[in-house]
Amino acid sequence: MNEMNNEELSSAVVASLGIQTTMGKEALIESLGCISLFDQKQQDYGPKNIAAFEDKTMNMLATTIRLNDKVQRLLNLLQKQAKDPNSSPNNESIRDSARDVSNYGLILALLEGDKWK
Repeated sequence: MNEMNNEELSSAVVASLGIQTTMGKEALIESLGCISLFDQKQQDYGPKNIAAFEDKTMNMLATTIRLNDKVQRLLNLLQKQAKDPNSSPNNESIRDSARDVSNYGLILALLEGDKWK
């Protein structure tokens, strides 16, 4: 199978969707990184850690709590950076946290649309 790199893939998707703005193109490239991370975590953990309950609403609530944890970590990182611009986190970067927030939003959308299996 002929694999495209992210730049080739993003160019093809930009053309297909008719994305016009630079920020739209940059967001697409960043989204590809999020999807790659999402897939890696699915390989590591599988879907059961999200679908721990029989009830969809409970799974969405649990996911929202995880999302809030990530938002709180992100706020903490940003506050530390605001106090000391030269500081850097030891374990999780702002970008890592931002990608996790994005992916938890995607998980919520999949749960809401009954697509989480």
